[in-house]
Amino acid sequence: MQQFYRGEIANKIVEEMRIQEGLITKADLVNYDARLESPLELQVCNDFIIKGPRAPSILPLLLAAVKTLCEKYQNMNNLDQNEAYFDDILKTQNILGDYLLDIGDPHFDFETNELQESLMQGNLSQILLERLNSLENQKDSTQKTDQLNLASEFLNVVDLEGNIVSYSASLTNKRGSLKRSKQYGFFWNNAMSAFNSNGGKDIINTIQGKKRPRTSLMPMMLVNRRTHVKDQELL
Repeated sequence: MQQFYRGEIANKIVEEMRIQEGLITKADLVNYDARLESPLELQVCNDFIIKGPRAPSILPLLLAAVKTLCEKYQNMNNLDQNEAYFDDILKTQNILGDYLLDIGDPHFDFETNELQESLMQGNLSQILLERLNSLENQKDSTQKTDQLNLASEFLNVVDLEGNIVSYSASLTNKRGSLKRSKQYGFFWNNAMSAFNSNGGKDIINTIQGKKRPRTSLMPMMLVNRRTHVKDQELL
């Protein structure tokens, strides 16, 4: 670790970056530090708690969706046979698109802090629930308003047992020119495409020194409060 940030490897990284007209300097590596944060925690159905990363991960939005659906269907059984339940999953995904532009690095953007606080207080899930109920009479549950499509593809899969997998990809978005380190094998700028560099409405996710870009990565733990830590299930 010391070699990478302050030693011989750091010197080689800086030299290779200079040759490729990059912007990283030795000072950037020497002054790099990691930020440790407590996870977001949200109690969901029954005795389960979901734990995961804070913004700039979009997990706060996912947790709001989970809480909303749990509250709406908490007294219902056989959800795997309930078409309205799956319909609401799709509607909730569409509604969350309105809030994507509010997710950024909370150390730079006050709006993101407000959104996370709204989630923890239950306000955001209440808003989602009200919007879901207002869409009850719409014939086309997948109809969307004019939104910025930040993910190019959505895929929802439901198996015979009612298990749901939601997948999104941005493979058709512009990724820029990726440059690989010839000596170390990793990409120099693979994370930069996660920032917004085209201006427009996505101001929160613009490039700025030490800012972390919005990300769809959201490793989670589903914790049963009645079990020990060793029994936690990693999703």
